[in-house]
Amino acid sequence: MFHATGLHLAVAIQCLFKVAMLFSSSNSFAGAVSVNTSLYGDGEQVFQGEATTWGANWPSGNCLFEKWPQPEGLGAIAMASNLWDSAGICGACISITGPSGDTHEGIVSDQCPSCKKDSLDLAPDLWKKVSNNQTPGILKISWKIVSCKFSTPIEFINKGGVSKDSTSVQVAGSNMPIESLEILPSGSNSSGTMPTGNWVKLVRQSSSNYFQPDPPSGLGAIGDLRVTCGDGKQIITKHVHLDQPLNTTAATGNC
Repeated sequence: MFHATGLHLAVAIQCLFKVAMLFSSSNSFAGAVSVNTSLYGDGEQVFQGEATTWGANWPSGNCLFEKWPQPEGLGAIAMASNLWDSAGICGACISITGPSGDTHEGIVSDQCPSCKKDSLDLAPDLWKKVSNNQTPGILKISWKIVSCKFSTPIEFINKGGVSKDSTSVQVAGSNMPIESLEILPSGSNSSGTMPTGNWVKLVRQSSSNYFQPDPPSGLGAIGDLRVTCGDGKQIITKHVHLDQPLNTTAATGNC
């Protein structure tokens, strides 16, 4: 009887252990799935990776900030492809901690397909700061997304070649990465197929960082723009000209 009870107790303990392991595994998986959500929180997720350096060119990076000047004091960063998020990481400010323990900030302007997971390629000026003037190579770093703390509003920049029949808008100067951009059309296009009275969610182009209707089309000459920030805050800017190539419009706020 004593042995039988001990056996049953051992089996019960083993079963409880397996259940606990499954629960722990489930929680870990849930955390992995939610990485992208916490990615956009100010300093909520710290990444461990490597830093390398390359000859950065601000306007020609994959984020195509051709009409938005590089913010002073923020070196350019190319982001590893696993966190590129279809250009959703463009314009994010990154706080990097190097081997010395000092922190320095930069801003994402490009993608780095050759970088390892969670790693960053740094412009030469930022590399010198993070590495403490080491010869270019590979550094172990930790980093996180932080607010850019811009005192100016978000900017909407029309792509070259836009018209009332071809809508393409870039969002620049956001303090934090945004979740979405929508347009409420208030005009008309040539085909007469433009939706009216409803917000149209645009799709960010991974290769250019411009938001466009899907499939590509025009949403008229003028519309209201609604930005949804990573924390759920919404910014609505009315009567934005969508048909003027390279036109820049200041939003009514920032994330």
